[in-house]
Amino acid sequence: MSSQAVNRSYIGLAVLLIMAFMIRMGYILEIRDEPHTYAPAVDAGFHDLWAKRVAAGDPGDRPFFRAPLYPWLLGITYKAFGDSPFPPRILQALMSTLTVWLLWCIGRRLFGSTAGWISAITFTVFGLAIFFAGELLITTFIVFLDTVILWLVIKNYRTGRWWQWGIIGLVIGLSAIARPSILIFLPVLLIAIWAAGKQVSARIKVVNTVSVFLGLVIPIMPVTLTNRIGGGEWVLIATQGGINFYIGNNPEATGAHSILPEFGETWELSDAWNLAMQETGQSLTSTQLSNFYYKKALRWILHHPLDWLKLTARKTHLFIQQFEISNNRNIYFFSNRSIILKFLMLIGFGVVAPIGILGMIFNYRHSGESRIIIWFIISYSMGVILFFITSRFRMPVVPGLIVLGSVVPIQIYRWLRDKKYRMVISASIGGVILYAVCWWNPYGFTKKPDAQVYFSLGNAYLKLQRYSEARDTYRTALLLDPTYEWVHLNIGVSHLRQGNIAGAAKEYRMELELYPESVTAMNNLGALAHGRGDYQEAIDWFRRALAIKPYYNDAKVNLAETLFQQGYVLAQDGKFSDARLLFEEAADLAPNRAIYRYNLAVMLAATGDSQAANQHWDIAHQIDPTIPGLPEYAPLESNESDSLP
Repeated sequence: MSSQAVNRSYIGLAVLLIMAFMIRMGYILEIRDEPHTYAPAVDAGFHDLWAKRVAAGDPGDRPFFRAPLYPWLLGITYKAFGDSPFPPRILQALMSTLTVWLLWCIGRRLFGSTAGWISAITFTVFGLAIFFAGELLITTFIVFLDTVILWLVIKNYRTGRWWQWGIIGLVIGLSAIARPSILIFLPVLLIAIWAAGKQVSARIKVVNTVSVFLGLVIPIMPVTLTNRIGGGEWVLIATQGGINFYIGNNPEATGAHSILPEFGETWELSDAWNLAMQETGQSLTSTQLSNFYYKKALRWILHHPLDWLKLTARKTHLFIQQFEISNNRNIYFFSNRSIILKFLMLIGFGVVAPIGILGMIFNYRHSGESRIIIWFIISYSMGVILFFITSRFRMPVVPGLIVLGSVVPIQIYRWLRDKKYRMVISASIGGVILYAVCWWNPYGFTKKPDAQVYFSLGNAYLKLQRYSEARDTYRTALLLDPTYEWVHLNIGVSHLRQGNIAGAAKEYRMELELYPESVTAMNNLGALAHGRGDYQEAIDWFRRALAIKPYYNDAKVNLAETLFQQGYVLAQDGKFSDARLLFEEAADLAPNRAIYRYNLAVMLAATGDSQAANQHWDIAHQIDPTIPGLPEYAPLESNESDSLP
């Protein structure tokens, strides 16, 4: 190739990369006024809160429930630029643009210049790549890292030196502490090293294998040690796996929704903990919790193998089918609010998957490098299918599908040129079948917005204190589904924050009519009763909530505070024995509140039990060394400034 042609190629690449970056930045500018941009929710909200802790010097709760790399990097961004929503999104736009460059490199190296251009252009306009660049989710980052891995492996497969294989291991380790799913590719890589051919000696293969493992350890070991030192457990990366495995493998699993069958879609981590403790009869560590759910899922699989095989077949189809399954923001609804994505979402998984699968068939015998990409796609897909399917979980296979699919039009053109019409017909029939399978939708998925879409949007307005807009959006959700859980609760919260106590109470009671065991509605009604000084009604509501959900912490804290306040009133009236009983229960419910212990000690002293009084004062003093001493006639301390959560 002449130097002039090379220069034109690089100029064209620069233009394409600028275009890719500008498209992504254009979308980020489009969503600058979207409420979710400033009020991220679900996983994005989880990352945002964790990142703010990191920016303040706290690495997060240990052992880590989720892999920590993305929240750490997000926290570093917040530390450097403040917690504006735009710096991390701009960085993600850059990462997504670099992925375009990597696909250009991979396609050219494996299949030639035309394949490189097709691959790069396809990812430039791939709708989901643009959408996820605007989300505070790991997707863009993990796609970039995993594409770097493929590029490094392909580049160094036959001639790489030990340190280059060490770098490959290092990048795999970084990907693992962002999302451990990549580790399922490790055996494939090791087999590829040993299948490199006779031109690579056994000694070099051993050295390369060791180098991969040494590189892998460098990023993973600090996370493991952090889990051990900060959390007291030997956890390799995170403890989320067991719960996710059970979500994807249980009697009610759909393969597409994050549902715990015992609690439905509105489950919380505390529910999972309590269920495990009830079934085991003991308190569990984070590792034991994860193992409990792995075992629970495996028991179901062993006892219902046919049901599991049917579920796995369903998940396999869900993985390759064209519908984009959302589990954070609804992809279709919010992309339709963007001029850019409204059109580019037409280029989605339903386009690249059938062509990519056809490319896998075409290219399996092409080279060892092409087989590495194929087995990356297969192994990574299996890792996702073992759990449950969402669009963001399958995104890391998109670059490989695009590269392999880039050969399909090239090959068909060659067959047409060489008049091999039988091959063209066979490929066309195969393509039609693959498109039919990928676009077959027996699950009733629809792109129409449902109640959940408007509930999520209303929550963002609520978080931004745009209460009127929140209520209007919630009411739209109720029009679509009058029984949608939590909507009346959050309408009530919006009324409460604007001082409309009666409106809040009305909505909480409406929630209770729909869901008689809504502990949140009971807790909120209790908080309203406390606010107006009706302590007995408040106590009744909190006790009702705890009778249904004994581990519901908000109700426990609120009940403790209400008991304390009622006890203080009784103490002021000289009813020391009655006050002591209330202070005692408050201290049992909230054992780390020094003020409860102190006033219990005062009541004990007032009723003549000096020994018990001193014991409780010692506990209070250990919690808060600034607590006043306990004189013979100690004055009572008030806690009126404390407010219910």
